[in-house]
Amino acid sequence: MSKRRKGLISNFFRPSIYVRSFKDVNINQLKRHGIKLFICDLDNTLVPHYTKLPNRDVMNFLEKIKSAGIELVLMSNNVNSRVSLFAKRAGVKEYKANAKKPFKRVAKSIIEKRDLDRSKIIFMGDQIIMDILVANRLKCESILVQPLVSTTYKMSSFNLFLEKRIYKNLEKKNILKRGDFNNGNLGETFELL
Repeated sequence: MSKRRKGLISNFFRPSIYVRSFKDVNINQLKRHGIKLFICDLDNTLVPHYTKLPNRDVMNFLEKIKSAGIELVLMSNNVNSRVSLFAKRAGVKEYKANAKKPFKRVAKSIIEKRDLDRSKIIFMGDQIIMDILVANRLKCESILVQPLVSTTYKMSSFNLFLEKRIYKNLEKKNILKRGDFNNGNLGETFELL
């Protein structure tokens, strides 16, 4: 594989921000950067997969997003009954279940309903393969959070192998090292090749 092609692949898995938890995301800085739409994963991003309802930390975080005037959409691969219950309890008006990430069709439909420049949209999730890839393919900003609990239970052996290889490749290129978090601010952006 050529160096250019490897670089291209690395860019598609590179998050704009890498933090331990959603609590480390600087919402005011995102607002100053012009973010207008926040598309957020649910399981292992906001709460563990086995937690049905939002906790106080999640409610505070979602309130910060709303107070900043940033529109919020939950987007999950989980079933509608799980996502709708959580969204209703969290006061989130728009959500998409069965999103079939890493395919971008559902995310693209969310974006196309709005007249926004892609640089004003940010995705947040716990998986490089599912969440960051979708954001980067759509040329949006992205936030990678450490999964709240192990995700190996729901990942196929192929996806697990692929995610480990991606982390290894990103670390080798000094792009991202697992567990080496940044300050939660949207820093310099990069162009996809």
